[in-house]
Amino acid sequence: MPAGRPTKYRDHFPQALYEHMAKGGSFEAFGAYAKVSVDTLYQWVKKHEAFAEAKKEGWVASLDHFEKVGMAGLMGELPKFNSTAWIFIMKCRFRAAGYRDHVENETTVKFEHDPGKELSEPELLKAIKALKE
Repeated sequence: MPAGRPTKYRDHFPQALYEHMAKGGSFEAFGAYAKVSVDTLYQWVKKHEAFAEAKKEGWVASLDHFEKVGMAGLMGELPKFNSTAWIFIMKCRFRAAGYRDHVENETTVKFEHDPGKELSEPELLKAIKALKE
């Protein structure tokens, strides 16, 4: 039997995590409720399937919470709604759901060079200049 400190993990934590996140709380902030570090939370995700599933479902519930807040705010139902702060939250927390600045950047480079041959400085500068054009 391995020695060490007993776990602080409790069977009710998956449900508590889901409820915390469904109210808009972050996964990492759940550590305050459980009185553990963020590292411990991530260890529990690896060790406890129910906790890992609650994290995934909680993320979706948190997204739903913030989208509802945003819709209510944008419809004028929330006094003093700060749309700029809401956008910032969405971009920071929900990038995977598509909330991010979209930057279209397409570059096609055709560079013919023998990889076995080293370029001289003038050749390299010429190649860089050609790329900028």
